[in-house]
Amino acid sequence: MIYTINNSIHFNYYENTIWSSKTNEEDVTFRMRIPRFSSEILALFIAHNGKALSREFMLLEVWESRALNSSSNNLNNYVSILRRKLSHLGEDKLIITIPKYGFSFSATSIQVIASEAQLEDKNANDPPESEREHNISNSEKYSLPHSDDAKVEERNSAKNNNSDSSSIFKRKFYKPAASLSAKKTSITVMLFIFFYFFLLRGTLIADAPPMDEIKKLGLCTVFTINESTKEMTKSDLIKRAEVIVSENKIDCSESAKIYFSINIRSDVSGGRLKEDTLSYCPDAVHPYCENFYYSVLKNEK
Repeated sequence: MIYTINNSIHFNYYENTIWSSKTNEEDVTFRMRIPRFSSEILALFIAHNGKALSREFMLLEVWESRALNSSSNNLNNYVSILRRKLSHLGEDKLIITIPKYGFSFSATSIQVIASEAQLEDKNANDPPESEREHNISNSEKYSLPHSDDAKVEERNSAKNNNSDSSSIFKRKFYKPAASLSAKKTSITVMLFIFFYFFLLRGTLIADAPPMDEIKKLGLCTVFTINESTKEMTKSDLIKRAEVIVSENKIDCSESAKIYFSINIRSDVSGGRLKEDTLSYCPDAVHPYCENFYYSVLKNEK
């Protein structure tokens, strides 16, 4: 299965490869292989496009759900590799780091294409933007396979259908019978994915950390990103966010996202430490986030 990001980058989940829709002067497209875990992370980002994902959630989905050891260092390394590869293909704004929380993936459009044969047909007969179907925004009607066995099955199927499929520098030609077989295989795989996720595991989106838009401050959009904020009223959350924005003279004259979270933990003295964290992330060419912290200690008697 192929995923097209922003109409410019193609991602083959089963082969762990990404490549640009553009070719060089010799009309050759070069693919880049990415590590398996970077591929799983990109799949997770695509499934939750536009959402803030916590480190804990990503470690659970990519490593711990497979009974593998995980660490924040591993996550940082594989995200860094993925970010560099995407940057080489001309997309350096897709992954945004949210300090002390996690990451966000922000693609304008994501399209699903069942096979590379259909991808080539699509490129040859690409309809106008307004007529395109299966365009995914904010993870609607979308899930991704997790099974490594599925990757092996897809690879073997591709080899059986076309012995030259491993070559990335030759134009591929498909016989009608082989193309029909590939379509049947793709439909079978897609049905398996649907039943696996929606009937056995539930959708990935249902497991995602909560993120709610609470207000627009100028051109800034304010989101809450953890469960602790659910204990407060929306008006109180807005008031606290506005105080931090005002006191720190945060610039909302340009487009930006603001992520607001509340963490409550026990102090060694027995008190409760409440920490408000506000991350200001401008929608800039080179995205970054700036953090602001407010802590209140309440002693319990």
